[in-house]
Amino acid sequence: MSIITLHSYRRGVGKTTCIVNLAVLMAQQGYRVGIISQHILKLWELADVPEPEGLDATDIPHCQIPLLWPQQQSVGQLMVILGHYHSTLDVQQMAQELEHIQHKLKLDYLFIELIKPLQSNMLSNVALCDVLILMLGLDQTDVQHTAVIADIAQQLGVTTTFLLMSQTPPSLDSMMLHEQIQGICPLSRVGIFPWVPTMALGNQDVFCLIYPDAELTQRFQGIVDQIIDVTTPLKNMLGAKSKISVN
Repeated sequence: MSIITLHSYRRGVGKTTCIVNLAVLMAQQGYRVGIISQHILKLWELADVPEPEGLDATDIPHCQIPLLWPQQQSVGQLMVILGHYHSTLDVQQMAQELEHIQHKLKLDYLFIELIKPLQSNMLSNVALCDVLILMLGLDQTDVQHTAVIADIAQQLGVTTTFLLMSQTPPSLDSMMLHEQIQGICPLSRVGIFPWVPTMALGNQDVFCLIYPDAELTQRFQGIVDQIIDVTTPLKNMLGAKSKISVN
C-alpha cells in the first residue's frame, strides 16, 4: 500500500475536492483506494456515499481511527475511512494503525488528508507517506510556509513531493507560476490548477466524473499518472519493505 498525504498551510484551497478527484480517477484505473479525512460530510457529498447507520468504534479495536466504513463505488474500489489520527501517536504507533488498515482492506493506495497545522506531533503522518501533496495559494506567506514543509519532508525521507497551486486566476501565466514555484522548491513536482467556476458553484458532484474532458480533469489525471509512476517501482522491488512495516 502506498500512502499519499495531503496538507496545506491554510484552509479553503481545495484539499478535500482534490483528494476525492484524485482518488476517484485512481479507482477508475482498477486500484483499491482509501481516503482518511475528518471532512466526513463533505466526502459523503462529493463521493455520493450514503451516510451509514449504526456507526461505532468497535470495528477497529484499540485504534485511534474510530469509524471505518468501506464503500463499494461504481467507479471502482473506493473506500472512505472516517476519522483521524490522534495527535500524540508516534511513528511506530502510526505505522501499526496503517498496517491494520492494509490488513483489513487490502488497499493499493491510501490518501490521508491532514486538517490541522503541521506541528511536530503530526510529522509522523509525513514520515510514513510515500508521496506528499502540498496545496497552496498565491499568498506569499503560504508559499514560504509550504517551502519549509517541503524541506522538512525531504529531511524525513519523503522522496516525492507535489506542490499544487490551486484556484489561480486564468489570466495568470501558468508557465511563469510553474517556474516560480519550481525555483522555490527545486526538488518538488509542481502543478497549477486554475480557478474553475463550475467547481466553485458547489460540492455536490465529483468534478472529474461530471466533466471528464475538462482541462482541470486532465490535470488531476496527470497527477494520478505521476503518483502511479513513482510508486509502482517501490511495489515491484524484490524484498522491499513498506514504510508501515513494524516487523
